[in-house]
Amino acid sequence: GKEVLVDVFIADGLKKGVPALWVITDKTAKDIREEMKFVISGYEEFEKKGLVKYIDTYSRSMGDDSNDPYSIYIDDPTDHEKLAEVIEVTCKEFKEKAQYYRMALRSISTLIAYSDPNSAFRFLSPMCGRRKKDGAVALYVIEKGVHGDQEIQMIGSIMDGMFDFKLAQMKTFFSVQGIADV
Repeated sequence: GKEVLVDVFIADGLKKGVPALWVITDKTAKDIREEMKFVISGYEEFEKKGLVKYIDTYSRSMGDDSNDPYSIYIDDPTDHEKLAEVIEVTCKEFKEKAQYYRMALRSISTLIAYSDPNSAFRFLSPMCGRRKKDGAVALYVIEKGVHGDQEIQMIGSIMDGMFDFKLAQMKTFFSVQGIADV
């Protein structure tokens, strides 16, 4: 459910002319593009208009050297300094042409897997703060079953709230936590 939620979140913004930044750690831009074709018609036109950009920390680490015209590649997913720098530059470009933008980070779990929870937290904390300062709306995906409660709480402490998907007895449950007037 979380990928569908993020895809719809980005698509809804694009329909309103809101730029979208994908920070991807677990897929390629091509994979995201294929997903989005089922969510919003004309997705590739939004890319051509400059409304969609990807920061890809996945492809190079998997040995893929293809070049997507809408992607900026980070060779090492643990290079948080470079990742933060590229995010800042891209967000600044979006702010110059739009009142705000949307960002999706898929997935924090991959960042943690390549480094550790403390490093990921030290990267995410100021980055999340800057997105709030920009007036951006961002969704950060984390695989709950992979992390302990302490890690989830630590990451959750820098977020405005959380959406929680839970599967029990062949049913999916969805809860919203901590988000009030958004």
